[in-house]
This record gives sequence, C-alpha cells and structure tokens, in this order.
Amino acid sequence: MLSLVRDTALGSYAVERWNAFALGAAWFGVTRRPMPPAVRAGYLAPYRQRADRLATLRFVQDIPLQPGDPAYDIVSEVQARLPDFADRPAWMGWGMRDFVFDHHFLDTWTRYWPHAEVQRFFDSGHYVLEDAAEEIIPQVRAFLARTDE
Repeated sequence: MLSLVRDTALGSYAVERWNAFALGAAWFGVTRRPMPPAVRAGYLAPYRQRADRLATLRFVQDIPLQPGDPAYDIVSEVQARLPDFADRPAWMGWGMRDFVFDHHFLDTWTRYWPHAEVQRFFDSGHYVLEDAAEEIIPQVRAFLARTDE
C-alpha cells in the first residue's frame, strides 16, 4: 500500500484529491468498533484542503522502503542506535491488527528492547488508542508511576 501511494501517479492523485490516505486510515485503522464520526472528523480536519494534503503525500513518499531511498540512510542510523536505549524503561502497546505496523515491526522492536514491557492488543489496529484506550491509559499511568525517577 505504501508503494502505491509513494510511487504511482494514481496514489499521489488519490491522496491529494480525495484525502485517500487519511480517510483510509480513519476507516481501517480501528478494528474493535467504527471510529465515531466526530473523532474521524478530528483526524481528517488538518487535511481539509488539497494543499494541506501535500504534507501527507510527502510524508509517505519519504518512508524508505529500500536502500537508495532518500531517508533510508538516516533511518538505518537511528535503527543502529536503538540498542543504546535498551537499558531504559519502555512500554509498548501494540495493535496486532495494524495494517501498517504489523507483528514483524513489533518483533523488531522487542529484539532491540528485550526488557520492554509489551502489551499486545490482538483485536486492535493502527489507531490502538482509539481501539483500546480504556485498557492502555491505566497501563501507561501505572508504568509511569513505576518508572518515575
């Protein structure tokens, strides 16, 4: 899906003309229940005008998918430094039905941060907080209370 948006005229047109990226995420980024219309409107509000959608398109176009992509080197450098933070407290709440950052991404993060507390939300998607806020918020508060220095 990222390649379609990133690398084709059709994908670029759909994002700029119809706000396809944000609309798609607002519809398919939640899995437990549909996103309430007012919440969806909030996610879409920054992209009302076609000119406002250029930022979304450029963001997707900047996601490196392979060596040689413009941001590939910087993302690789950041990735190489992740083990430097392995001794820090970390909590990850992961939507296991995320259509973008699937379990392979979580597996990678947990290899870099093996001591992180991980909560998998098996019925949650990309907008995991929209799906599981009532579970996540108390867990984050408890984590912060335990790790407050």
